[in-house]
Amino acid sequence: GPVVSLAFFDDGALASSGADGCIRIWDARTARLVAALAERRGWTAALTPLDGRRLLAAWSDGQIETLAVPRLV
Repeated sequence: GPVVSLAFFDDGALASSGADGCIRIWDARTARLVAALAERRGWTAALTPLDGRRLLAAWSDGQIETLAVPRLV
């Protein structure tokens, strides 16, 4: 589905979320998918990097959660 929100991290990680309800972590330097963090019904309204290793996700159903972002290898 379409991408709804992006968040960049200092180490080159890129978080993307879309209408499919999945948050994906990419290595922005290589375009390699690193991880899929969360899957839900609905879509993410916003992604915000917190401290370099955590991501704040706001969902279309009003829920907010903090997710751990894996380190790039």
